[in-house]
Amino acid sequence: MTDAHHKTNTAKHTAGLDPEGSSCDLFGMPEPGVVRLAGGLGTFVPDDLFVDADIRLVEFLDQEKCRRWVISQIHREGPACPYCRVVIEGVRRLWRFWTGERLTCRDCGRFFTATTGSFISGIQMSPRELFLLALLFSLGVTDTRISGILGRSVETVRLWRRRFKAIEAAE
Repeated sequence: MTDAHHKTNTAKHTAGLDPEGSSCDLFGMPEPGVVRLAGGLGTFVPDDLFVDADIRLVEFLDQEKCRRWVISQIHREGPACPYCRVVIEGVRRLWRFWTGERLTCRDCGRFFTATTGSFISGIQMSPRELFLLALLFSLGVTDTRISGILGRSVETVRLWRRRFKAIEAAE
């Protein structure tokens, strides 16, 4: 938010007006349908989330929760070796699986992680970036806007949109 934007909103609040200049009722409450914050405080609008270059929206998401969600979507039948499909058991092995660490299958002896053999295997994107990408796609945000939010090229975003559409078509 710019300093001028902040000063303008503060001046309007102290004058008994909401940021849009609408008057307030006798108790200082905005008219129905008008949002007003407490006097003297600044405001923000959703687009402000994408203006501040120091803030990356993805940093607001919990990395561990995003990782667990992504892995749970890939492994809907539960944790298993991607090669021989033997179910992973044991507290420590399950913990390693859900945190994305490397495991060795006790049955076939091959090494793997929770993403091995999946459509996100080897991608250069964190689970929370992938989660945010999927969320922004579902909200109908344009590829150019997503590119700016994630700090990725527009072409990368387009490739991911195509990848998700192909998965949807196959289901």
